[in-house]
Amino acid sequence: GADQTFTVPAGVTSVSVKMWGAGGGGGAPGGWSYGYAGGGGGYTTGTLSVTPGQVLTIVTGGGGVNGWSSNSSNTYGGGGYTCNSDCRYGAHGGGRSAVRYNNADLITAGGGGGGGSTYSYYGNQVGGAGGGLTGQDGSSGESSSWAGRGGTQSAGGSGGTANYGMAGSQYTGGHPT
Repeated sequence: GADQTFTVPAGVTSVSVKMWGAGGGGGAPGGWSYGYAGGGGGYTTGTLSVTPGQVLTIVTGGGGVNGWSSNSSNTYGGGGYTCNSDCRYGAHGGGRSAVRYNNADLITAGGGGGGGSTYSYYGNQVGGAGGGLTGQDGSSGESSSWAGRGGTQSAGGSGGTANYGMAGSQYTGGHPT
């Protein structure tokens, strides 16, 4: 829930990193019949060039909060929220994990999208997985336009049309209006 710091020790010029973004929360049935899973967090690995004494900021994304949460702020690490007025259905997205320097991500693992709910078993309001150059799109058996789209390395994904989804931005997931 808070940034950590790592000071590069003397004599160290590279750091090997493995990290996972947080998964999105599961949608609650609310007044409907079915709740669906959130997407898994992304994974990345790499070697960073560093200098001794450099202070890196470590972000470990928070897991998405399941449906019914009345919190209308982003999950730690930038995971999108879903509650502005009616919190019964959708879940929060998971936060990204990252190593940062000078307010820029050096390496990032994206968080997964939050799941939704529907009255039909075939609705499949599943959150998309994070990771890669572009995160996975969410899915909706009701209408493909209802699902949010995965973000990229430099931009947030577009929001689904159900509940007038707002697009995310770089490092921050979208939310309903």
